[in-house]
Amino acid sequence: MRKKIRKREYPESLIFIILLVTIWIDFVFYKNFFGIVPGVLTGIYYAKVYKEKVREKEKEQRRKELKDMLTAMETAVRAGESLNSAVFSAANEMKGIYGKDKSYMALLDRMKRRIEIGETASEVMKDYTQWSDLSEVRSLSVIFKIAESTGGSTIRIMENSIDKISQKMEIEDEIEVLIREKKLELRLMILMPSLMILYLRLTNSEYIGVLYNSFFGGALMTAALLANISADILGNRIINKVKRGGS
Repeated sequence: MRKKIRKREYPESLIFIILLVTIWIDFVFYKNFFGIVPGVLTGIYYAKVYKEKVREKEKEQRRKELKDMLTAMETAVRAGESLNSAVFSAANEMKGIYGKDKSYMALLDRMKRRIEIGETASEVMKDYTQWSDLSEVRSLSVIFKIAESTGGSTIRIMENSIDKISQKMEIEDEIEVLIREKKLELRLMILMPSLMILYLRLTNSEYIGVLYNSFFGGALMTAALLANISADILGNRIINKVKRGGS
């Protein structure tokens, strides 16, 4: 459900990024029609980077939604509601908070209908698991199933589970802040060579003109562009590896 709805947000933005990067690469590195091909290829790469960034933001939003839902469920259980009723109450509360998210609202409505026809909280949470693609929800679904099968203290189980999940989320949030800082530093480092070339073109075009008027200059510019993109790919891989290791 989520993918079908949100996938339509990408195409126009991706085309715009490819076009913008192509113009930038051609203007800065080549200044002729030969720069269109490397420009388009570079644009496709950065469109993929943008798409991944959008997915990360969506995942952060889903984690925030989950945290709010868990808090609402804990409040309902403390008030004496059953686990099933707590899921129903939390879904109602989330509709009031996130009413503009059509994808999320459709999921909550489906969860409520399943509760109304007698399905258990653990079964309903499987829907949430598939939609959110969050490891925390998979853990929660298992915890609910254990609580239902063992007949243990629902309040105590909820408190312990939410506390552990919240702690994990807080740690991941702290890691995410550091990761964002490193990604910003990487972006500035990658952009700097292009800005330096552009500065030289604007202030001393004769000094750098040879790079645009000869085969050797074009080859050198292409090598510089490849080195730039390679550094970006390597930097992103290192950052993502650190992120996976931290979480």
